[in-house]
Amino acid sequence: RSVVEAGEPADKLKAICEKYSNTCEQIDQAKRDSLLVRVDVIPPSLVLAQGANESAWGTSRFAKQGNNFFGQWCYSQGCGLVPLQRNAGTKHEVRKFDSPQQSVGAYIFNLNTGRVYSSIRKQRASARVSGTNPSGYDLASGLTKYSERGHEYVKEIKSMISYNKLVKKYDDKFWQEL
Repeated sequence: RSVVEAGEPADKLKAICEKYSNTCEQIDQAKRDSLLVRVDVIPPSLVLAQGANESAWGTSRFAKQGNNFFGQWCYSQGCGLVPLQRNAGTKHEVRKFDSPQQSVGAYIFNLNTGRVYSSIRKQRASARVSGTNPSGYDLASGLTKYSERGHEYVKEIKSMISYNKLVKKYDDKFWQEL
């Protein structure tokens, strides 16, 4: 089941469109199709592995003081916590959230809208069209731009998913219950 269903009430569909798209004057089938690609779930194994990795299993300063479990940055002064070892001349902060739930929501929104994560969305949509459920392990391949470490970061996330058997423990159950 997708977040955007075929029989979605018009007002709910318009609200989803306004959150995830720039053009919502007319929500025709083409717009609905593009929203179906953009607004969908992220498998739990990927969320868990990235959250554990980015927050040092919930022990990082950013997780404890800012409820930021995914290392998301912001760029206006005072929007978050200043990294202690921030490179000279850079102005980013690590975004502060009111709650862990807000952090998870922003992370999912980021993967569902960020230009650099379009390959994740395409792979996920392709799997859904073919009647299969994408795993976090497979989608992790699209995270090369999430970290400066690129492919090494992807290898680490995939390793965490494999080692902790997150697909079997969480994704498989998630898709059965969805």
